[in-house]
Amino acid sequence: MDAAVKKIYSFDSSALSLRKVFYPQRMFPKVWEALDALIDAESVYVIDKVYDEVVHRDDTVGKWLKARRTKIKKVFPNKQLHKTYEVVRAFPKLVDYNNKNEQADPYLIADAIFSKSVIVTAEQAHLFPEDPKRKKDKIPNVCDHYSIEYINNASRISQNEFAIRFFEKMGLTDLG
Repeated sequence: MDAAVKKIYSFDSSALSLRKVFYPQRMFPKVWEALDALIDAESVYVIDKVYDEVVHRDDTVGKWLKARRTKIKKVFPNKQLHKTYEVVRAFPKLVDYNNKNEQADPYLIADAIFSKSVIVTAEQAHLFPEDPKRKKDKIPNVCDHYSIEYINNASRISQNEFAIRFFEKMGLTDLG
């Protein structure tokens, strides 16, 4: 990828929840300030489907996200729905059909296909994604299929190390 192209990061709800667990705002204010700076620079967003999943929980991250709604929330374009359906047909275990709530993962993938964003997720890829006994298709495996760049916990490192690596990839190193 050309170094002059600005990367845009699209967050999955799992990556946002990671911040609450490993970087509580009162203990790591620089982490939260750094993410705010990325939001202000229009380098980070969440699609409306992810936004709805997170704010529905009404926890610390949900409240934080609500306060930044106008800066961070991106409406998923209806013209991309056909790609969402294609993703679900190719990866039917990406959604839980017993869950009555709308699930964001197929929309997240479809959006990244169109926007060329980098998906940030805390999900780990299946080691054997073709195993018919797997219960769920994971975002990293779907990203691999569609050649979507992502940041995740692929090497099965600790969640803390994942968060540190994520911020380092984004050029944020003084977060102590």
